[in-house]
Amino acid sequence: MPEKIVYTLSAKCKDCYRCIKVCPVKAISFSGSQANVNNEKCIACGTCIKECPQGAKTFRNDVSGFESFLAENKKNNVKTAVSLAPSFVCAFNKEEVKKVPSALKKLGFDYVAETAVGAYETAVATAKVSDGKNKPGICTACPAAVNYVTMYRQDKTENLINVVSPMIAHAKKIKKRFGDGVKVVFIGPCVAKKSEIAWEGVRGIVEYALTFTELKELFALHNIELSSLEDGVFDEEVPGKSRFFPLPGGLLKTASIENDGLDGRIFHVNGFEDFKNAVDSMDGLRDVLIEPLFCGNGCINGPAIGNDKNIFEKRKDIIDYAASAKTSGKTPAVDMECLSINFKPGGIKPAKYSEEQIRRVLEKTGKFSEKDELNCGACGYDSCRDKAFAVLDKMAEPEMCIPFMRKAAEAKADKIFETSPNGIIITDDNFNILSMNEAFKKMFLASDALKGKHISVLFDPSEFYDFARSNEKAGSGIVSYDAYGIKCRQIIYYVKEDKRYIGIFINITKTYKDKEKLNEIKKQTILKAKELLEHQIETAQKMALFLGESTARSEELLNQLLKISESDNDL
Repeated sequence: MPEKIVYTLSAKCKDCYRCIKVCPVKAISFSGSQANVNNEKCIACGTCIKECPQGAKTFRNDVSGFESFLAENKKNNVKTAVSLAPSFVCAFNKEEVKKVPSALKKLGFDYVAETAVGAYETAVATAKVSDGKNKPGICTACPAAVNYVTMYRQDKTENLINVVSPMIAHAKKIKKRFGDGVKVVFIGPCVAKKSEIAWEGVRGIVEYALTFTELKELFALHNIELSSLEDGVFDEEVPGKSRFFPLPGGLLKTASIENDGLDGRIFHVNGFEDFKNAVDSMDGLRDVLIEPLFCGNGCINGPAIGNDKNIFEKRKDIIDYAASAKTSGKTPAVDMECLSINFKPGGIKPAKYSEEQIRRVLEKTGKFSEKDELNCGACGYDSCRDKAFAVLDKMAEPEMCIPFMRKAAEAKADKIFETSPNGIIITDDNFNILSMNEAFKKMFLASDALKGKHISVLFDPSEFYDFARSNEKAGSGIVSYDAYGIKCRQIIYYVKEDKRYIGIFINITKTYKDKEKLNEIKKQTILKAKELLEHQIETAQKMALFLGESTARSEELLNQLLKISESDNDL
């Protein structure tokens, strides 16, 4: 499996399906609503990186590896060269552009040159190879376009023009000049270049493919301030008009192929949709040349351009730089054999599923017939059947169907509404009845005939009026509805988006009656206890009185007996 280039930052992924909507080849899989880039299917175009609103998609950062690579080369006295994409003028302001060569030297590169040198060779070779062909040709300077054709349109691989990109052409030219021992690094706005350097037939020619965002990170790590540097110059002169290469039609202009847009044999397309349409329409054509740039408006809009200039500013930067920068007056010979590459179809083979398998997946989201297939694209796929294929491929989940999940949520809400033991009423913002559940109808002896009428036909609406005037989000209280013999805990809240008042009535009549009964029992118990206590006190008092009288009488009797006894002794 090739090394992963584009991936998801899980902590930032917010389950919005934006990435799958924009991915040209649907190389995003979902598991538990978490988006992941499928490495085997990804063409590394970087579209998801540009489009993700949460910044949850990113590319492999090679800064750390490059740092070690550069240090090792310095230690071993190995020469390092940089090939800088011509779109670099869009990544920096005009004053900084002049200082970039000096900054690259300060970073540690021994040889600093523009990829536009290789663009000239690629353009010339492409014009020669495509001339006189009896079949349509697809230019191969854009690695994302080549990845798409070889992986997903294998039948069109034979239409790819077997010429290397400017990056490879320039690297080969540098190695031819300094020997194979020189190490070449490419820097540009393109993420797909990271995949290109590992292609069969060119692997090892370029050591690293860095982006402009990585270059700025390196400048920061090494405390390289462009404003403090002297203006610099590149170590190679650029031939012809090859600095126009990053723009749509740039290859044709570099090759001196005049095209005013009205030549039926030449098409320069940019953006995936236009490229896909061109590939779809190729069959039966002869002697047609298609120049694709996968990014809309060309390389100046690459995913790692590293600048927030608008498209007009970036286009003007290229045109102004191409017109003002020093250019070689020579038209060097091109080594056609050195620029040749053989493209082969990739290994993506779509799985085949039976109609029954597809139908079972569709039925999981309520699609039992063709009319149920909305093909709304909310899930990110062009059609319900495409999504069914993705589910079978384990790239998507049935729950990604937004209309179905909304219906399911509404059905669940309806079920809760109807089966709730609490009374629920919904009114408009004028307190006209829109809906009542069965529990409410039972509480207030209501029927659907009251729909559309004011709530005052059921009860005093003052509680609702008071809540509306309060501007609170929700209100609650205990209200007695004597006409219905009930007491309720009443909750009212307002749904601003729908202009609806919701009233929830929790019947606490029995609770209050039980409480009143309990209080009465307590009251009677206390009364009885008090009565008993008073009786006991009264009894005790009477007993004490009685005992006191009895004691006095007994004492008197005892004295009398003692007196008799004493008189007997005298005798």
